[in-house]
Amino acid sequence: MFSISNTTPPRTSQLNPTEKSQTTVAPEVRLEAGSEKKEGGHHGMHLSALQYADSKVKQLLTLNGDRPTLETMNEKINERVLTRQHVEGALKSLASSNVVLAEEQKQQLQQGFGDNLPKLSMLNGGGNAISGRAMMSDAELWEKISDSIGNINNSYLKMYESVVEGYTYFYQKFSEKILAKMGSWVQPGKDGNSVKLSAGEIMNTLWGILNACKGDKGTEDPSYVLLPPQSGGSPVETFSKAEADMWAAELGLPSSCVQQRNGNYVVIPDLTPLETMLTELQNMGGYNGILELDNAKYQAWQAGFKSQEENLKTTLQTLTQKYSNANSLYDNLVKVLSSTISSCLETAKSFLQG
Repeated sequence: MFSISNTTPPRTSQLNPTEKSQTTVAPEVRLEAGSEKKEGGHHGMHLSALQYADSKVKQLLTLNGDRPTLETMNEKINERVLTRQHVEGALKSLASSNVVLAEEQKQQLQQGFGDNLPKLSMLNGGGNAISGRAMMSDAELWEKISDSIGNINNSYLKMYESVVEGYTYFYQKFSEKILAKMGSWVQPGKDGNSVKLSAGEIMNTLWGILNACKGDKGTEDPSYVLLPPQSGGSPVETFSKAEADMWAAELGLPSSCVQQRNGNYVVIPDLTPLETMLTELQNMGGYNGILELDNAKYQAWQAGFKSQEENLKTTLQTLTQKYSNANSLYDNLVKVLSSTISSCLETAKSFLQG
């Protein structure tokens, strides 16, 4: 079971940190045959670039191996985003530093990316510019890999991260506004064999969440939008219906989650459980405010309510697992990178040690 904190701050623009990778790119040094001094300096430059890249790639592997709790999810996502930017910058530095790959290392990179890039199906058919090109310089290969990592970040992982952040926010708000107050909304009846249920207050609170998600009556909260990623401003950011439909299907969400906004579309959480809770209260006469139910009727209502609550949790767990699966595919690429960079680093160290 998830543990929920008492208050949830609004989602901020966590997917676009203002801090960018500030990797210093070493200037190109052209080698002359027989110039031992120049060659040594060049390999020293290689070593610095490789050490930085090695540390950032290993840091990313460690972060991706963590399993954050519901409370730390947004913080961990933010940390991963920033580290991925640093990895991208480190790879650019390897390209600019003319870090040379042995043929075996080059084949390892091309094969590793060739095997895994096609699995990242949400990259909108961007193609694989790495595995299919036998005649490619080492600098060009590092550059292409850096670009591929950037594309995966922006077109794939960033989307899943936005989904998990948005649905986590949605579930936490449900917990704060409904579950945390349920004790005050359920009181003993007058004869001990009945229960007083503040159905009207529950209904009003459910309507508030539904309106905020749907953008009704000027109560829209961009933090509830799953996709596209939001910067926190108003009006909400949108994308085409084709993109919205594609992502809803990929996430296993019903078509009702694709909603129109400002002439385009967004993907919002599945509101079916909350709508079912509301309908059940309406059918019981919840408009009358406080209902007095015998124990059997109250237990039947409570069982139905808890069933819908479990549906919310199940969806959150499913989306979190999809995000984890997306990270696993990305991890396969990062592991190939880590192995190759470590091998290049050992080669550079051996050369300098003479």
